[in-house]
Amino acid sequence: MRHRYDGIGYGATVGFGMTVLFTVFVGIIARTLTERRLNRQVKFMSEESDTAQPSENNDISAVRELPDTDIRDLRESEVRHRELFEANPHPMWIFDLETLAFLEVNEAAIRAYGYSRETFQQMTLLDIRPTEDFSLVVDSIANTSGRLNDLVRARHYTSDGRLIDVEVSFHFLEFNGRQAALAAINDVEERNRAQNALRTREAEFRTLVETMPQIVWVTRPDGWHIDFNQCWLDYTGLTLEESLGFGWNPPFHPEDRSRAAERWLEATNSGEPYEIEYRLRRWDGVYHWMLGRAVPMRDAEGNIVKWFGTCTDIDDLKRTQERLDEAQLVGKIGDWEYNPHTEETVWSPILYKLLGRDSRLGPPETLDECASLFHSESASLLKEMVSLVTESGRTQRFDLRRNEGDGEDTYVQVIAVPRKHDSGEVVGLFGTVQDISERKQAELALYTKVQQQRLIAALGRFALSAACLDEVYTEAELTIMQGLKVEFSEDSRFALSELIASHGVASRVDVLVDAFEQSIGVLGAHSVETRKFSADDVGFLQEVANILGAAVERQRANERLSHMALHDPLTDLPNRSLLTDRINVALSDAERHHKQVALLFLDLDRFKHVNDVFGHALGDLLLHEVAKRLSRCVRSEDTVSRQGGDEFVVALAGIENEQDAAVIADKLLTVITSPFILEETEIILGISIGIACFPRHGKDVVTLLRNADAAIYVAKELGRNRYQFYQPEMNMRALERLTLGSDLHQVVARNELFLMYQPQFALSTGDILGVEALVRWQHPSRGLISPCQFIPIAEDSGLIVQIGNWVLEAACEQHARWMSQGLTMGSMAVNISAHQFRQANFCDLISDVISRTGIQPDLLELEVTEGVVMQGIDEVLHKLNILRGLGVTLAIDDFGTGYSSLSYLKQFPLHRLKIDQSFSRELPGDQGSSAIAKAIIEMGHSLGLDVLAEGIETKEQEYHLKMLGCDAGQGFLYAKPLSAGDCEHYLRGASSCG
Repeated sequence: MRHRYDGIGYGATVGFGMTVLFTVFVGIIARTLTERRLNRQVKFMSEESDTAQPSENNDISAVRELPDTDIRDLRESEVRHRELFEANPHPMWIFDLETLAFLEVNEAAIRAYGYSRETFQQMTLLDIRPTEDFSLVVDSIANTSGRLNDLVRARHYTSDGRLIDVEVSFHFLEFNGRQAALAAINDVEERNRAQNALRTREAEFRTLVETMPQIVWVTRPDGWHIDFNQCWLDYTGLTLEESLGFGWNPPFHPEDRSRAAERWLEATNSGEPYEIEYRLRRWDGVYHWMLGRAVPMRDAEGNIVKWFGTCTDIDDLKRTQERLDEAQLVGKIGDWEYNPHTEETVWSPILYKLLGRDSRLGPPETLDECASLFHSESASLLKEMVSLVTESGRTQRFDLRRNEGDGEDTYVQVIAVPRKHDSGEVVGLFGTVQDISERKQAELALYTKVQQQRLIAALGRFALSAACLDEVYTEAELTIMQGLKVEFSEDSRFALSELIASHGVASRVDVLVDAFEQSIGVLGAHSVETRKFSADDVGFLQEVANILGAAVERQRANERLSHMALHDPLTDLPNRSLLTDRINVALSDAERHHKQVALLFLDLDRFKHVNDVFGHALGDLLLHEVAKRLSRCVRSEDTVSRQGGDEFVVALAGIENEQDAAVIADKLLTVITSPFILEETEIILGISIGIACFPRHGKDVVTLLRNADAAIYVAKELGRNRYQFYQPEMNMRALERLTLGSDLHQVVARNELFLMYQPQFALSTGDILGVEALVRWQHPSRGLISPCQFIPIAEDSGLIVQIGNWVLEAACEQHARWMSQGLTMGSMAVNISAHQFRQANFCDLISDVISRTGIQPDLLELEVTEGVVMQGIDEVLHKLNILRGLGVTLAIDDFGTGYSSLSYLKQFPLHRLKIDQSFSRELPGDQGSSAIAKAIIEMGHSLGLDVLAEGIETKEQEYHLKMLGCDAGQGFLYAKPLSAGDCEHYLRGASSCG
């Protein structure tokens, strides 16, 4: 039986309308009212309906008997309730509880199910339910309480045959006199799909996280970790339970924990994503560098509820970067980036060292600040090149010069590459900076030498070759212009010239210029018009290039031959021939312009000791370094020349006065006396300089060289390591030197030598420890000649061996006589020259002298210099051990002025170190001398050696040496060198006082 709603029946109408009202506001939309409240409202509305509804025995006329105002109110209420029912967004219907037939449906049900209102009202609930659910329909109605918050799950068919899942709530009511139910339907299929989609997305996300090669983690804002992916567990070897909370902290490298904590605090305070590099311990204990990134997740109010992060292993990248940094350090090359719009700059670490900037300052903030690191010309060039790269979009290579602050210029080569936007606009620059100082200096030096040679030897072979090459270039230019109808340009460095840069080159062709199968440059043909160069064009250009290559190679061969003929092969300095040519040119120029020319003759002091101690290979290297230092002290128009051995000549052209030469001489002294570090060996040299000036000291090369040579001997006689201007009487000295050298050959045979003796004292007691034998020469016509005059001559001539042997025997005989007279129990110290010590039979000679003179071996003290014991260590050690076996005591004389190596010195069987008088003389005022003396004394004592100071002349010096712990001393404070008779008298007096 089907029933239709016809609007008749007051009670049914009111009951229906109020049910719809509560369905709208309670049953479907909010679902938040409690059961008690809902039942109370339904009860209230039912009671209201009952009071207004006529009894079942009444007919419609009874309704019509109501006042018109009540009827109007009821009808208005019915309209409102029906509107609410129809407007409800959820499907709703009323069905008969007995027949299950649909009595009324709203628009939402019609839309959701696809049935028309008429079709619905011809159907029952069973028409939209699957057959297998029929029994469930009856059960669900029977078991429901009829309250709106009771939900029943069901499946409904739509008009198109789809089966959908729904939730149904029932409310029992009386509708048009029938027992009916109001049903509100909620389609849960969409919710199920959303939940399934959510679960699917969660599964997909978890799958993605677990398959990622990075570590993934989730943490609360307080740093408490709540989740990790499997990669974390595999990497650290920790379990998930061990990792949760703050279990992430132990794998962090201890040195990175505080930094990571600070970065985390900054991120949580700012709420911004962050990244950081740190080291993380792997399961096997190995730390790897990681790149950590994290982003916050916020709720609807914008509060951070979680942090999601990843850790990416960058260890290989980090190691690669370290190797790159090492390679840059070795290659002296750094990289940079620059934004011309913001002037932001990035430098690699090595770049700070190359450009002399403190890395703590960071890179320059502006281009002007960067340019200030260079010379003014290079600063301008840098700005020009940056502008050129930015405007042209082309890579540029250019050299810059900067000053280190010590007078030496350094050079760097900059490569600037544009970084372009897709539109072609240059948005940034990047590139490299490489230290090319050595190469640049070599290029500049070579260029300078070539230019000078062209000026000086204009009529020589080099000028002839250069002129011929120019003719080849000119002919090549004309040939290419005629053959290819193009403009021709050549550059000595085969780079684009200003001609090409200033013209709109549309086409070009380049070929290699080879010389003996080696490329030396590029020859290019350029056209301002668009054209295709044919193979014949290229072949033609290549033939021209071959001609140029042959000409260049021929020129280079001539240059090499010329250079070899005019330069010293060891130092690459001008030799005597080239020096003579340059001096002649300088003399002519000085005479025309009323200038002066100075010749500085240089001789290295103690250079022979270097060859003897370290060998000739290191000696050659030292000469090369000396040449470089000398060359840096003079102007480009001056000349530094090596004359052979350890002699150099510096020619100063066009000076104003002799004082200019003195200034240069001071510079030369300073640079040469500064220590040389060669093959991890420190070498200290001295230098003596003789100076002769044009025109006062001579008007030709020969005279000036001779007089400068004479002056240098005077400088040596005055103590070396100084300069001396020529004086006319110096030639007489040179003649005397030659005469003395000749007279020395007969000095022993003529019995012209005699000995002086200087006592040595114990500083603590004042007792005489012994005497030192000092040789003197009584010339028959010149009188007494100082040892500093004839000893160097004797060493140069080799006569020192004969003289030294005489001194040794005479001193031993004298000591034996004094011992027999009971005048002394101390030692006799005798100086041994290097020439003596190197004699193959030296030890036999000592043994023979001991036997012949009768001196007690332990009272014979042989004094040798550091240079003697440091030549041929094995041989020296062998000889010293033999002498020690004879009972002879050994001392190092003038200690502190040579090249002793402590690793060898401690092996020698020595007895005493003698501090050179140059250190004693400056005590106690000079801190440097005091420090050296103290170091020698402490070192000597640590080696078990006695220490004696020479040259003590004042009580202050004596006291200071005592305070430093010096054992013994000698000098004018105690006694000057005494003749044998005076010394005997002195010893008798000391003996009687004792």
